[in-house]
Amino acid sequence: MHLAARALVGMAAAAATGVVLVGQLGRTHHVLDQFNVMLPLLVPVLAVCLASALRLRDRPSVAVAAIGLLVGGYQLGGAVLSGLGRERGGAAPGSLQIKVLTLSTFHSNPDPGAIVALVNREAPDIALLQETNGTVAPFMPALLPGYRRIQSCGGGRPCTLTILSRWPIRNLPVTWPPSRAHADVLVGEVRTPAGPLRVIDVHMARPYVKSSQMFMQQGAELARREAGVPLVVGGDFNTATGTFGLARFAQVSGLRRQDSFIPTYPANRPLPAFAGIDHVFASKHWLRAGCRRTSAGRSDHYGVLCRLRLRAGV
Repeated sequence: MHLAARALVGMAAAAATGVVLVGQLGRTHHVLDQFNVMLPLLVPVLAVCLASALRLRDRPSVAVAAIGLLVGGYQLGGAVLSGLGRERGGAAPGSLQIKVLTLSTFHSNPDPGAIVALVNREAPDIALLQETNGTVAPFMPALLPGYRRIQSCGGGRPCTLTILSRWPIRNLPVTWPPSRAHADVLVGEVRTPAGPLRVIDVHMARPYVKSSQMFMQQGAELARREAGVPLVVGGDFNTATGTFGLARFAQVSGLRRQDSFIPTYPANRPLPAFAGIDHVFASKHWLRAGCRRTSAGRSDHYGVLCRLRLRAGV
């Protein structure tokens, strides 16, 4: 029995550590970055393996589990803490505070009315919605009646993205090189009582798609160009907390991720959500006032709702 337990712990530690180490190759091979999506599952498994190996006095398994736990824990922990870092400065008295919701509505949502109920109940000031050309499309007029809205359709493009705003909003066209595929983004300028701000709604390709890294780079460069005024970027990044791809987006864009670690996917499976692939980023003009997960509204993603306050003197 003792030998069987040691063998089981050793195999589990080796398998989990192997996945963690393969994920490290995602620094240079973006396809392998997908393994880092599993970090929220692998780190607890490795912690259990390490505790079990210590109890069984299995030194090889202790070493293997410790290596995986240190590497995986450092990577995931650093990503989580990057969204919780201390912010300098404060908000001016009476400064603008906004609620921003990002939600992938799911092309094949079996109950679009649940999306309507969710968004209207949360009543965000700005809603960044993705996959709005699916079953939810006929229900869009019922979302936040009285709000202004812009969509990504036009020129033969489907209405995959929608931004709803409590205040007046106008679409800011993005010019892409005609010979290249481009990221699915929608840019709007919102006229708030405190002045204009810009919002970008994104739906990035999945990491195994050949052009996914190019799209992430395009989105990050676009965000950097727009960040001269208060800017919020949110959406379905299809890139999880702890991945190198998401870290590169933050580095290139110069924005700070607000959501720390909020597991949003999958929301429609027996397995609990473990991957945080829906995110909210903000420029230096904003102070974080907290983020939380919303219900899914029968989508395959949970939503993320963040509160932001304008920083004084920026």
